[in-house]
Amino acid sequence: MAKPKSTLKKISALVVILFVPGFLFITINKTGSNSYLSLPVFGGQYIPSQEEKQASENVDKSEAHKIDEISFDNLEGKPIRLFSNDTSVYALHFFYKNDKHFSRDNLAQAKDLSEKFVRNKKIKVISISVDARDTPEELKAFTTPLSPENHENWEVVTAPSKDIFEFAKKELFIDVFPSPNDEDVFFIENVFLLIDSQHRIRGIYKGEQKTEFERLVDEVKVLVIEEHRNQENRKS
Repeated sequence: MAKPKSTLKKISALVVILFVPGFLFITINKTGSNSYLSLPVFGGQYIPSQEEKQASENVDKSEAHKIDEISFDNLEGKPIRLFSNDTSVYALHFFYKNDKHFSRDNLAQAKDLSEKFVRNKKIKVISISVDARDTPEELKAFTTPLSPENHENWEVVTAPSKDIFEFAKKELFIDVFPSPNDEDVFFIENVFLLIDSQHRIRGIYKGEQKTEFERLVDEVKVLVIEEHRNQENRKS
């Protein structure tokens, strides 16, 4: 028995989302199906159901937590403001330069992520040092092998305008805190976060895991399509 056309359209749309770069899928999607994959929203009063996590468009997400703005200095010592009036999609994580475990691996993943989406200027990758004592010069030396300053869509930042531990807990819902026994050691929840243009958390991914990184890449594409679709809906 032949599959219904609507089913084939849904399958085709999903294949495109997963395997075609987001900026290409925007063009393809203009004449595509009206059924879309949608990511959940985390935090606040809004808690997505299992069905909504899988796929949903007609869901009121206005109750969801929105991240408050914060500023940092980048590797050039220039101020970077996040979650203000911009409409970027962010993938971010925390690290510190004295970490002998996952920080370096996650910085390498941040580089890979920025390179995958280098043509899509809407996507920004942010690597946040949790040690406010770090200077841009120190971090520039630390990240020299990765050359983040050569990636327009990747920022390595320090010198937060707010207490970074409180910000991580209250705004991002992740644990980041200094060791009570060693001022040069920090405990960091090893995750990447995906954040939409309305400053809502849309995905949480474990660091250092290939399958989780691949899921992050796929869901960045899904979110970019959702952002584009919402923008088109506002115009109509």
